[in-house]
Amino acid sequence: MPTGNELSRVYSTAPNNIWLTGQHGTVMQWTGYAWIVHRPPVPAGQEPAQYPMSISGRSGADMWMIYGSTIVHWDGATWTIRDELPPNGVVAFNSIWEAPNGDVWVTMNTGSVKRSRNGGAFLQMSAGCDQCFLGSIWGVASDDFFITTLPAGILHYDGQSFVRSYNGPLIAGSYMGSKNDVWVSGADGAVLHWDGAAWTTVSTGPTNWYVTGMAVLASNDVWWWASVSSAMSAFLHWDGAAITTTFVDTTNIPSLYSGAIIDGRWWLVGGAGVVYTRSAANMISPIKGPPPFRGAKAMWGSADSNMYFATGGEIYHWDGTTTTAIPIAANTISGVRREGFDEIFATGFELSSDHTKYIANAFHFDGTSWTKTQLEGAPLAERRYFSQVFAMGPGEAMAVGYGGIAYHYANGTWTSVATEVTTDLVGVWGPTADQVWMTGPAGTLLTWNSSEPGVATRDTTLPFTTDDLGPIHGADGITWIGVTNNLYVYRNAAPGGWTKVMANVVPNGLFAVSATNVVVSSSAQSRLARWNGAQFVAEDNASGIATPILFRPPGGTMLASGLWGLVQHP
Repeated sequence: MPTGNELSRVYSTAPNNIWLTGQHGTVMQWTGYAWIVHRPPVPAGQEPAQYPMSISGRSGADMWMIYGSTIVHWDGATWTIRDELPPNGVVAFNSIWEAPNGDVWVTMNTGSVKRSRNGGAFLQMSAGCDQCFLGSIWGVASDDFFITTLPAGILHYDGQSFVRSYNGPLIAGSYMGSKNDVWVSGADGAVLHWDGAAWTTVSTGPTNWYVTGMAVLASNDVWWWASVSSAMSAFLHWDGAAITTTFVDTTNIPSLYSGAIIDGRWWLVGGAGVVYTRSAANMISPIKGPPPFRGAKAMWGSADSNMYFATGGEIYHWDGTTTTAIPIAANTISGVRREGFDEIFATGFELSSDHTKYIANAFHFDGTSWTKTQLEGAPLAERRYFSQVFAMGPGEAMAVGYGGIAYHYANGTWTSVATEVTTDLVGVWGPTADQVWMTGPAGTLLTWNSSEPGVATRDTTLPFTTDDLGPIHGADGITWIGVTNNLYVYRNAAPGGWTKVMANVVPNGLFAVSATNVVVSSSAQSRLARWNGAQFVAEDNASGIATPILFRPPGGTMLASGLWGLVQHP
């Protein structure tokens, strides 16, 4: 799952130039070896487009898109705004198509079209249907293309004028084909064929289907995806004589809106950021990515293809292809990559044999084997077990938890740290191996220094507060602390010290990538917010689930996780 945002379109000019677009302005390009997240420009004072409406192009260095109230162009290195409308939506762009000769055509909701000759300025012209809503556009040449309309119909342009070639009643919207062999599909189970002279309706079955074109592989080998119901979909196939239907059970699969067959591979995209492929005649399966773990309570990794997930039961390791369960009962995890292996620290707890105490456990992986250490036991009511662990560096870690518990790992041994508090410690992080902060409710902020490794004391640099301090992380010399009972974070940057910043969401999760890229997430919804260097801007990973746990491996993709799943987020 590249983002977790709802995906509405898959478009390709080649196997190494595949584009996914969708909710919250999601624009992603597959280059044949990596995903690139694109962020097209928007006019000053405007938010990114809720949905990129349409995309077209001829190559990875020549792509066009309708992005909100603008027409934008990608030249392989930079996006530029080529035309724009007032953002009130009264007049709007709908669909864009680039002809093989480089002419670009755009439909509008006013019955007009705009044309750019070989990348030049856009000029408006009437399509001869002033009361029409002009929809999707596609063709084989700049003087041989089609536009769908509402009321239901299709216009054809021959280089001189627009002529209505179909008068309904079916509502079309998805084109594919070649000269004098064009297919269009859409609502009401619509599938129509153009032979160069007229449109012919081809029966698909019930009229409540929505049919999306996938590919014309040959004149007698044409494929569509049909959304039948929330629990059933279908592949439709034209063999030159008739359309056959193969039903697909899509129970518990988010709705899939768009499809394509690219270099022999089926692509289907839709809700929650899913990307599926055809795995059997009547079956679809997710295109492999980080697995949708449930029950994750913590995660750490050194790369997108080297991730560990602690669930409180087992630890799961993802190597980019498969998932392996490690029989370690841990609910926190952290680590460092050293000398070609992962050194991992994890913590958990278990009940004593007489079921009267919680025993706090710590685990260490040295690249070869795991070592478990039972650190202490306390009555159940005291709940003295760990909530977080932080790998400070090779061979060194700090674990903190409820009831003020804290332990320091160094020289192969876990040693108790006196915290002088009984409040819960819920966050731990430090900029260096010589300094670590610990956070907790009611304004609890402790500092540990390597000069006095047996004690953590109150940090007096933070002004007095009763805020519940939670997740803590930092980057580029700036430290951030989330306030878990409000919409704020504390930011510590020299020389000004701690300042309070509005976060727009309750920051139950926090991860700093850089000084100008910090993400916070909520435990109650799929909302996130991202610091852009000046303020936090609200985002939504569109998963519909709470994802308070954030992590990004070095150079990798941000991951947002929780009890109900895992999404990748740009």
